[in-house]
Amino acid sequence: MQAREIMSESVFSVAASATVYEAAKLLVNSRVSAMPVIDENGVMVGILSEADILKGPLMAARKIGTETLGRPEDDAHADAAIAQAKAQRVTDVMTKGVIAAHETASLREVADLMLKHKIKRVPIVRDGAILGIVSRVDLVKALISAGEKVYSPQPKAPLAEDRQLRTAIVAAVMGQG
Repeated sequence: MQAREIMSESVFSVAASATVYEAAKLLVNSRVSAMPVIDENGVMVGILSEADILKGPLMAARKIGTETLGRPEDDAHADAAIAQAKAQRVTDVMTKGVIAAHETASLREVADLMLKHKIKRVPIVRDGAILGIVSRVDLVKALISAGEKVYSPQPKAPLAEDRQLRTAIVAAVMGQG
């Protein structure tokens, strides 16, 4: 089985020119934890994850703890972090050198990439253009699907003893036995 057979084709991406704030809103509204960053030609130049954003400007307010939230100095830290996120570009915080796979890569190759590089998803590309993404759950679904095809037992035809037992049970229930 190849990557193109299990990849998710609807991929949300963000322009390299977007701000971190815009990208953060897009991640949240799209309900994804990461998305490819593409240039003006549609070529992937990086990937932006929630972790990248947390390491970046939105965490400039790290000093804010839940026990002190709401104090004026904490609000100032939060305001500064948001201002920085609105000014900083995605390309400043994204992961560069993205691990990707060709659409014809085997599922074993994709799984090996994930394990070797400790990543949760692998963009599937052709000539630098993103065709889809394979996530860990896509691989698990493929494994389950393959298992059902290979290991699913076929129902057996009833044996003569089964028919006799059924007849005896029906007769006992109906008061004929």
